[in-house]
Amino acid sequence: MKAYLSEQYGGYGNSVLASHRYRPFIGISVSNRVLPLELTVKILAWILHSPSPIVPILIADDIAVINYKAFKHYSGGNCVKKVQHDSTLQIRHWQQAAACLPPEQSQRLRFVRWPEITTDLYTRQVAQVRSEFEQSESLQELILALVASFIRSTGKTVTTQRCHDLAEYVIQELPSLLFGIEVDRIQYQLLVYPTHYPTEMQRLVIAIRRYPIFAGLLAKLREQPLENNNIIQLIITGQRFGKPPKPLQTSSHYGRAANETIIAQSAF
Repeated sequence: MKAYLSEQYGGYGNSVLASHRYRPFIGISVSNRVLPLELTVKILAWILHSPSPIVPILIADDIAVINYKAFKHYSGGNCVKKVQHDSTLQIRHWQQAAACLPPEQSQRLRFVRWPEITTDLYTRQVAQVRSEFEQSESLQELILALVASFIRSTGKTVTTQRCHDLAEYVIQELPSLLFGIEVDRIQYQLLVYPTHYPTEMQRLVIAIRRYPIFAGLLAKLREQPLENNNIIQLIITGQRFGKPPKPLQTSSHYGRAANETIIAQSAF
């Protein structure tokens, strides 16, 4: 679903956030530019309306190395250093925003780095997605279409190598999008993702959940009772309607799901 800053995060997003059923977490892409401090404070104050005692702030650091290598032409060591630098900037920024809140609120925030969510279960799920990607033409086509669309949106050249490099990013992130994350043995299944523009990842999640061709993959990933993750894309541009994203170029029937419009009333 989408929630817009200009609308003060109203509507369905608020009702999901207030529910005791879902524990929210914030996902931060380290490659995104740091938000204005005032907006970050507002985001934290809003998400802390959740009854969840702890709200993790997930810094997607280690996984960002894949993205940086594909786009930024850093050598291996320099790429890791750049990710560490950008991760530190994001953590300091969100810590500064948290410090603007009353102590009883800020103490509920828990900063989490990517390795902390890679439990044994999560590692097995990633391996299962990777195996399915290698063996299933359907999943491979859908993921490669998604990354190609993303590459075009950045103005970079779409190459086979770049698509397959970024496919690994999707493979490693997908279990968290489908089922949320585990922190300190507690499952969090409401991702709040601050972004300037809607992303395509939500469409991938919908396609995998709704189409029978992916039912086998879902069954493998759900090896223990796991509730579906919800996703709120928190659009922070203040622009209610932007240009619609270009459809993912998939030829198979399940491509219809990838092209669905996500509206505020959508729930999974």
